[in-house]
Amino acid sequence: MKLKVPVNSYEASVKQIEAGADEIYMGLEDFHFNRMSYSARAQIASSGVHANLTEADFAKSVQFAHSKNVTVNFTANCQHITKSEGDFYRKNFLEYVRRGISLGADAVIVADIGNLIALRKNGIDTPVIAGSYLNCFNSETVALLKDLGVFRICIPDQVTFNEIKSIKKNTCLEIEIFVGYGCSNLAGMCRFYHNSGEQIHVGVPCRAKFIRNNEESVSIMDACPDCAICSIPKLYDLGIDSLKLIGREMNIEEIVNITKMYKSAIQQYAMEGRFDRKEIISSISWWENEMCCERCKYEDTCLLRSYI
Repeated sequence: MKLKVPVNSYEASVKQIEAGADEIYMGLEDFHFNRMSYSARAQIASSGVHANLTEADFAKSVQFAHSKNVTVNFTANCQHITKSEGDFYRKNFLEYVRRGISLGADAVIVADIGNLIALRKNGIDTPVIAGSYLNCFNSETVALLKDLGVFRICIPDQVTFNEIKSIKKNTCLEIEIFVGYGCSNLAGMCRFYHNSGEQIHVGVPCRAKFIRNNEESVSIMDACPDCAICSIPKLYDLGIDSLKLIGREMNIEEIVNITKMYKSAIQQYAMEGRFDRKEIISSISWWENEMCCERCKYEDTCLLRSYI
């Protein structure tokens, strides 16, 4: 079971790989946009963090990753390409993908059926991972994506363990799932602002607290399970191919610590058939208080039961 983690610079690539990453994923800066990009992340978040890499950093990251037998996934997972004069956006999306491939990416993450079809029509045959924005919830969607030539599917946050088990049982495709911070809504469909390039820091609306009847309310839209440490054994035994952490726009030091924790859990279970949860989560001082109270991602919790 591989651990796939985000990077946003060459330095981040080195730290993540040294922390135990089996795969890294990253995007390229794109000067057709001021803030947004074809990688489904702002080039510069409101915090000032650069989410995508320069070509020089990308090339160095690929070289370092390959020297350590780490796979590089290239993010080209913007959700759609609008009509434009001279088909400007589509042509430049294809050029963006070709840039990443020419710099050594092993696979491309695509999250829009139109974009996926366009890649194949234009002779781009690099292996493709179906991104979570495609919202693959069942075996029928898996079959469709298989027909479109993907080799792996990233399952969205809302899919339960039993549903993942059913999908895995009925496909030969690789299955990737999230194990870090989650999303309360269907990926990319809620239309809230998420610090995706805004010049002001708007926070994450589904995790915010709202004033109701002139009183401060709980986070009424918050249904984001964030921790899958306890689920590592059953995910490993099920044969899940890849566990994915998010955070290209986050402080990389925080993500590196989470990478180390998950890698430790996977390695312990793979070698011993068990692991010491308390010992593993103790590596991050705040983890137990923040994550071990109804934040379990693939366990039976009130949060999970709130899903429709």
